[in-house]
Amino acid sequence: MPVCSGAILFLRAIIICTCTDDMQEEHILQGYKSSLIRRLFFYFLCILSLGSLLLLSRWFPGLRMRIISRMCPLAEADSVLVESADGSKEEVAVESISLPGAVALRAIRYRHVVYIQPSPTDSFQRLKYNCNVSYEELHQLGNVQLDAQERDVRRVLLGRNLILVPIPSIFVLLMDEVLNPFYIFQIFSIMLWCFDDYIIYSIAIFIMSATSAATEVHQSRSNLKSIHEMAMYTCPVSRCIPNGIEQVQSDQLVPGDVIEVETDMMLPCDLVLLSGECVVNESMLTGESIPVVKSALPHVAERQGHVYEPDDDQKYTLLGGTTVIQINE
Repeated sequence: MPVCSGAILFLRAIIICTCTDDMQEEHILQGYKSSLIRRLFFYFLCILSLGSLLLLSRWFPGLRMRIISRMCPLAEADSVLVESADGSKEEVAVESISLPGAVALRAIRYRHVVYIQPSPTDSFQRLKYNCNVSYEELHQLGNVQLDAQERDVRRVLLGRNLILVPIPSIFVLLMDEVLNPFYIFQIFSIMLWCFDDYIIYSIAIFIMSATSAATEVHQSRSNLKSIHEMAMYTCPVSRCIPNGIEQVQSDQLVPGDVIEVETDMMLPCDLVLLSGECVVNESMLTGESIPVVKSALPHVAERQGHVYEPDDDQKYTLLGGTTVIQINE
């Protein structure tokens, strides 16, 4: 197997990612299967209630799902009601992910994380790249570069190596703000004051509420744009392939790739250092101004049976967002 090499000084590192296993360990899942008759009945009730039911279903997602759908096992569901540990509920649609080779998996996307259902009898599980292996196995993985097909499969399942913060339109942000219970209360209050001939007072409250809502929408959109620009970081990297190295953008990397680490490089993802030694600046993550020395992962662990753990083996782990100051082979 060829070893990566280059004219510049570099270190070899393998990309890792970590995650939890079963989604039901952290959330409560309930499957629902929609019905056309139930959906039409829901819209009919919305018309009869002059939109009040539609507004309530926005505040309480479980209410809408109980009307338009029936409860069913997760294997038959076309939507899932997810209840998190803090009690919040969210409706999530079940989708099909097609993999190369005509293989399809049932999956849901909850809070920008993909969960798949390996078999009809299983719950939804978060996709993960297993890096909890021995030091020797990690070095073996680092010496076996991925082929194009395997890389495509991992990219379909895990997505691009990029944090995309969506920026909703002004209309969507305005609806989210106006349909807040506080502003709904203000609207009803203004209507009551108008009926009691408090016209000037009603106009003043309307102007103040409208100005407040517009300011909140403008501030929210500005904040989202700033976060979007900060989070969407890409850089050119040298990736090891069976025939040598290739230059790619960091958003094309997948877990298991081996890349070269260079001086003055802001790391686009978490890495395990396989060779050499480097000094990194972790002030962006920890606030500490003192540089941290990282050393290569040894081939044999100090303790027998010990497997790699990102939290326990931080001296071998390079964190995304940190900057490499100096490297030594």
